[in-house]
Amino acid sequence: MNKFKTFKSIAIPLIRNNIDTDAIIPKQYLKAVSRQGFGNFLFYDWRYKDPGDLDVEISKEKKDDFILNKRISKKLKLLLVAKTLGVAHPGNMLYGH
Repeated sequence: MNKFKTFKSIAIPLIRNNIDTDAIIPKQYLKAVSRQGFGNFLFYDWRYKDPGDLDVEISKEKKDDFILNKRISKKLKLLLVAKTLGVAHPGNMLYGH
């Protein structure tokens, strides 16, 4: 394991509880072969007015009130959440495994 390096960053508050994995990256964007390039889809349904759909050309008009659309978030390296980031949506859970 690599040694942790100290960094300085602005912390952006995302004050929502129990943020599930479908909110972080909507499932329709998880079909990529590599694990890179997901940044454009981060919190997609919260960031943009148009629904995310791979089959439809969209305008990607940003919601002005979402924190990651603010100018200050361009320097973001740390996202501060209220409680529980990355909770699996109950419909996606496999029981008994």
